[in-house]
Amino acid sequence: FLHEEQIDRSDTIARLLARLGISDQAASDYIRNDPEAQAISRQLRPGKIVSAKTGEDGELLALYFPLNGKDAMLIVEKINGRFVAREHTLELEKQTIIKSGEIKSSLFGATDAAGIPDRIASQLAEVFGADIDFYRDLRRGDRFSLVYEIFTHAGQPIRTGRILSAEFTNNQKTHNAYWF
Repeated sequence: FLHEEQIDRSDTIARLLARLGISDQAASDYIRNDPEAQAISRQLRPGKIVSAKTGEDGELLALYFPLNGKDAMLIVEKINGRFVAREHTLELEKQTIIKSGEIKSSLFGATDAAGIPDRIASQLAEVFGADIDFYRDLRRGDRFSLVYEIFTHAGQPIRTGRILSAEFTNNQKTHNAYWF
């Protein structure tokens, strides 16, 4: 069986493994105790998508965990009855995403509502920070549009890239920025 789950804010290793359909104490012990596999415990970040292959009885066959700050995945596999953890470099595909949103209360609230990653929202604030005070100048109804890069592997987002172009209308004044 193939299972895929997104990490929640309150997830622990045990909760994540249970949601992935893994009921394998040996696998759980290995992930907690193996020095290389312990990266999973240290990198439980909300929003990250983790996949697992299991047998009918919940036995872990393979776990695929994207690593933070690297274009790599940690793979925990059962080979010849033993667990092995290894890092696998990913071949990423760059995609261009176009999104827009409207301010109702805050910039981050609007970007969350539009499905824009936090790193891109932070870049947006940096791009227009000299022209717009995002704490005092934002008004309900202000709008933004942006084009940004995202890097994927097997259709799953791995990391964000840079903003390629952005437009922000604040208090009826439009600001534009382009990556050059």
